[in-house]
Amino acid sequence: VTSLCRRHAVGKHSRPKKSIGAMKPTYKKPPPDEPRRHPAGGPGRHVPGLDLIRLRAEQVQAVYEASGLGLFANLMSATALLLVVQGQPVSPLVLSVWYLAMWLLVAVRWLTYRRYLRALDPADASRYWGRLAILGAAASGLLWGLVPVLLWPADGLLQQAAIVIILTGMTAGAANTLAPLMPAALSFLGLSLPPLIVRLLLEFDPVFTLLGILVAIYTVMLVMVSRRTNRLVGSAFASRYQKELSDARVLEQAHYDELTKLPNRRLLQDRLQQEFSRARRYRRRLAVHFLDLDNFKTINDSLGHQVGDLLLIEVARRLQGRLRGEDVAARLGGDEFVVLQTDLSRGEEAAQRTAETLANDIRRLLVAPYLIQGHELHISTSIGIAVFPDDGETPEDVLKHADAAMYKAKEQGRNRVQFFLPSMQEAATQRVRLMRELRDAMRENQLVIHYQPQVDGEGGLHGLEALVRWNRPGHGLVMPQDFIAVAEESGLMFELHDWLLGQVCQDIRSMQDAFGEDGFPLVSVNISPKEFHRTDLRDRLERVLRQAGIAPRCLRLEITEGTAMDHVEEVIPQMEAVRALGVTFSIDDFGTGYSSLAYLKRLPVDTLKIDRSFVRDILTDPNDALLAETIISLAHLMGIETVAEGVEDEAVLGFLKQKGCDYFQGWLFGRPEPLGTLWPRLRPPSSNVELVS
Repeated sequence: VTSLCRRHAVGKHSRPKKSIGAMKPTYKKPPPDEPRRHPAGGPGRHVPGLDLIRLRAEQVQAVYEASGLGLFANLMSATALLLVVQGQPVSPLVLSVWYLAMWLLVAVRWLTYRRYLRALDPADASRYWGRLAILGAAASGLLWGLVPVLLWPADGLLQQAAIVIILTGMTAGAANTLAPLMPAALSFLGLSLPPLIVRLLLEFDPVFTLLGILVAIYTVMLVMVSRRTNRLVGSAFASRYQKELSDARVLEQAHYDELTKLPNRRLLQDRLQQEFSRARRYRRRLAVHFLDLDNFKTINDSLGHQVGDLLLIEVARRLQGRLRGEDVAARLGGDEFVVLQTDLSRGEEAAQRTAETLANDIRRLLVAPYLIQGHELHISTSIGIAVFPDDGETPEDVLKHADAAMYKAKEQGRNRVQFFLPSMQEAATQRVRLMRELRDAMRENQLVIHYQPQVDGEGGLHGLEALVRWNRPGHGLVMPQDFIAVAEESGLMFELHDWLLGQVCQDIRSMQDAFGEDGFPLVSVNISPKEFHRTDLRDRLERVLRQAGIAPRCLRLEITEGTAMDHVEEVIPQMEAVRALGVTFSIDDFGTGYSSLAYLKRLPVDTLKIDRSFVRDILTDPNDALLAETIISLAHLMGIETVAEGVEDEAVLGFLKQKGCDYFQGWLFGRPEPLGTLWPRLRPPSSNVELVS
């Protein structure tokens, strides 16, 4: 028994190509009426993940793998019985027919065994093969059960004892062989030994009666041993299955995305290596499509991560439904996917046409509406394509170039397909270099703050706007528009904001120390939309203000109109929390977006800044003049102050003052300057205080 269990537990004799143990574990839950019980049959003892069909297949395989030895033992025992009974008062015809029937049955069972070995996947038909095994065991048990009835010698005591020995020995071996499939073992035992017990009891001899009782006890013991063996073998199968299941889950977690079940970056790299080697060998082209969902973050932020996750799952399903079997779709993370398209034409133009066709099909497929948890969602995707070997010789290069092409598609308006161009590589290289140097700039204090005045209608100083600059070595002063996007992309934006707020608050402290609490202007600071994804915005502001020792009313945060409108449900609670602290808000670049008045009246803002694009042509473009006048009137009706940006001449200033604009900012009143340069303009006439750096 121990040997049998060990053999099946390690699969020593399992066939390499058809081994049930090599089957991929199934993760489907069983139906409610088919509980997953412990193979030993213990009530209530569950084996998590155990598939009863898989267990049945293992049991059937174990029986068939032992069939060869069992059939040989059948023939040897039948031949021994033939020699024992010869010469006794037994009909030769009956003996010959029985012996021939045994040979015929062995032949049929041998052919069945050979058919099982040749089956493509016997596990799929385990119920069928199991029935054949049970039928064969029952037929064999019936033939052996006929021995005490048809071939029992009337007077030969030694021959009778030999028959008992042969039958009991045969059943012991059969019970061990058939034990993995308990119905087969019971069929054989139930048909072979009971006739012998009855024959012994009908002799009405004390010795034979005692022998019959012993054989009956022996039969019961064989049933118990068979059941015990069945449990041990089943437990071995279950242990092996659970190990395979655990290994498969570890493998899946290592190589597949947990959410979409698509290959992850690691498995994609492996497939890229394989397909690139194959493409080189057969001189074929392949394409890498880099996909990024447009405005996915808006959906994720507004409707929640659960809706976003379901959307990603649906995107993965649509991708898989469009691709060929030899193509690969993978998820790199977030809303980024990669499609590997293999076996393209050898010609460059034909390969590009095929790749473009697939990319456009994917783009149209993903732009179709999604219905998720009652929400009808609309997204698009930007796709960058790089072709091997034209756009790179290694998987890393081709994937990197496809990524660069995707960014170009984003820049061109999104929902586009863009092939890689050599010029994109230089832009990508510059972006990476800029990220690296910006990190160094943070460490080496290369960032500086310039302040631009905001004045009232009488020219008096109302406030300052803090504007960050990068004193980049070898390049001079770099404006924010040239590095803020890189800071956001590289994850430096939070660190930059913390530094900026801390430095501005320290500068406010310096002005307070110099001129008193009423002798300094209000300072405005631009903050990134990413700040509203941090739940500790209020706490950080409170900590910075406390460390600098200034009142919250000294600080005003400027957010863009797009930030306020695109994330309004997320922005409003955080703005209200910050405003309760005493810090005020201003909406920058107002008029460039598509503000909803319903949302605007809910936003806790104190100031609207009219974008410079309206102010610049306000005297020559009637539409700009009307828009500026409308914004001023709307703000005043809502009790909000207005600041006009980009005021550069007296005529524009006069027009804005006539329309009721409250404050003004532009080169007419001063360019952004370091605080040290601006200090004389801030100092009251009676003060002789100098700035101490």
